[in-house]
Amino acid sequence: MRRRTAAALMAVALLSTIGCGDRPADRRSGVFTSRGNPLVAYSPDGKTLAAVGWDYYGASIRLFDAETGEVKKTLGGDNQGVRSAAFSPDGKTLVSGGWMDNSIRIWDVQTGELLKTLTALSEDIVVVYSPDGKTLVSGGRLGGGLQFWDAETWTPIASDRYNGSIASLAYSPDGQRLAVGLAQLSEVHLVDGVTYERVESLRGHLDNVVSVAYSPDGKILASGGSEGEILLWDAYTGKRLKILTKAEGSAVSVVFSPDSKTLLGENERNMAIKKTTSGSWVSVAYYSHDGKTLLGENERNNIRLWDVQTGELIKTIQNPDAKRSVVYSPDGTTIASGNLAGVHLWNAETGERIKTLGDYSHAVRFLAYSPDGDIVFASNAQGHIGMLDAKPLKITKPLDPLGWLTGSAALSPDGKTLVAGATSSELVFWQVAAHHWDDDKRRAGREAAKKELLARAKHLALNAKSDISRRFAVTLEDAANRSVYRFPVGRYFGSAYCIAYSPDGKTIAAGGGGPDHEIVLSESETAHVKAVIKGHKEPVRFAAFSPDGKTLVSGGLDRAVRFWDAETGAAIRDLKGHKGMAYTGAYSPDGKTLAVASSETAAVWDAKTGALLHTLEGHDGAVFCLAFSPDGAEIATGGRDKTVRRWSAKTGELIKTLEKHAAPVTAVAYSPDGVHLLSGDAVGKIYRWSLND
Repeated sequence: MRRRTAAALMAVALLSTIGCGDRPADRRSGVFTSRGNPLVAYSPDGKTLAAVGWDYYGASIRLFDAETGEVKKTLGGDNQGVRSAAFSPDGKTLVSGGWMDNSIRIWDVQTGELLKTLTALSEDIVVVYSPDGKTLVSGGRLGGGLQFWDAETWTPIASDRYNGSIASLAYSPDGQRLAVGLAQLSEVHLVDGVTYERVESLRGHLDNVVSVAYSPDGKILASGGSEGEILLWDAYTGKRLKILTKAEGSAVSVVFSPDSKTLLGENERNMAIKKTTSGSWVSVAYYSHDGKTLLGENERNNIRLWDVQTGELIKTIQNPDAKRSVVYSPDGTTIASGNLAGVHLWNAETGERIKTLGDYSHAVRFLAYSPDGDIVFASNAQGHIGMLDAKPLKITKPLDPLGWLTGSAALSPDGKTLVAGATSSELVFWQVAAHHWDDDKRRAGREAAKKELLARAKHLALNAKSDISRRFAVTLEDAANRSVYRFPVGRYFGSAYCIAYSPDGKTIAAGGGGPDHEIVLSESETAHVKAVIKGHKEPVRFAAFSPDGKTLVSGGLDRAVRFWDAETGAAIRDLKGHKGMAYTGAYSPDGKTLAVASSETAAVWDAKTGALLHTLEGHDGAVFCLAFSPDGAEIATGGRDKTVRRWSAKTGELIKTLEKHAAPVTAVAYSPDGVHLLSGDAVGKIYRWSLND
């Protein structure tokens, strides 16, 4: 393919449619913890909103401009997850606590630079600053305990071991008391903020205490438990004042309004501000900054607001999106709720949604052209699979999934079968011809697919090599009239995060999401397991066969890229010198080079020797996707910086930067003739670029 410049944008498709009281003196550091789930936190001045969560690319913290919704900085990209975060009272630093490791990270909010990494007593860490900003407190899982750190030198001051896991921490506004919410023990412990000694234990919850919060005036302490109760305590005497709710199920947050008059809560179905006793167990509690309102959240997505004085439920905000954290803005006018899909901002008075920030629930995970270039196949993070007419680019047919899909997919070399990964340890297949939008082709394709499936089923029934193959035979026969079927991936257990067809179409490599992060090599015609590959320590994000079909390369969140024998699954070697979490990789058409995109950069390697040939420098941040042009002359990459870049595969020089996306670019694909390039992004938009002069 000759070198081409980018031309006009030809078409756009939305993949999301596929498938079926002012108290400046009391403005404490924003903090939210949610048992490893995503979080949101306002900076003390209310200008920055931090959103923390885990997605396909690992964990990261996004800093949004609270007014415009623009992403100002992205901190990290950690495969171990983030459990909690807290702004310092001056808003200059953000501290995050690890989920699956015992790391505490201190970030510069202005520059996004990682300033320091501390080692805590255990993993699953919650953090909170003292009101004066001089002390940082961390708590962790069972066997750990409290640690107090000097926030200037970052040296440990004191520690205290606990028998139960610490689920939540909150300082009183004057800094004299620290409330510690304990799971297992079902208690709230009060610790002296000066001497760090335990002074009192509050008992009353029937199950794990998962949230604590002081009212801004310091008079009331709220605690939320997994039994569904929110208890209010006199902060001075420790006397229990009242029980606000008895809920059913699981809660995530409770928060006081800034005037201390209202309590806001959320569960998995809606946000509430009306009289009702339904809900779920509480896991986080926040007062408003004036102390009149308490906000609560639980795992049914209900956000509810209670009057703190009367205990009445004021309002319920209905919302279908799953949330995992809620917090008031410092001025009390806005409620922010966050989940894996992004951050929702709500009017605190009316309950109306204002806007959604960084919604990546429809991120494009897979793009591929049919061999003839007429059809584009796409999948997104919600597991929706669709067919698009490539000329012009438009959605023509959704492929209904059988169960929840991971977004990973692969097209067979002959273009007849599309396979997608499911979270149920299965692969789902579609006979593509039977779904073609042309009536004549659809009828012919359906009949051909039926005959093929029945022939395969008969052959398998007579020559089955395993129980899985025999079951697969029944599946094929049953699927003959539907042209869609699925089968278990051998010994593999977990979500199929990576899928690849061998060049001859006879073998499928799939897996990466189970507890052992296995990749299973199966015969595509029989489901017979040829080999099980083990070696990765974290989820595997890509697998790719060499053009000659002899080698399989894989990469994952453990920052390793490994080569395997594609027939036996035996380890060959690791790619030495690779940096960052590996998101995707691809062989050049001639098999001589390998390109890998990671959380740090993209690079081109000699596929035989493993020598580094080029580093593709230009993206600002992680590179999520890449693809070779059909003639191997170019490499296209897409990244967190919302750009698509074209590079010379031979020299590594930048040819062109394509700028149109408003979100990180997560998938790219060249047309078979090399004339067009597709790019999909984190909000589900797909663009087609003309590469002609």
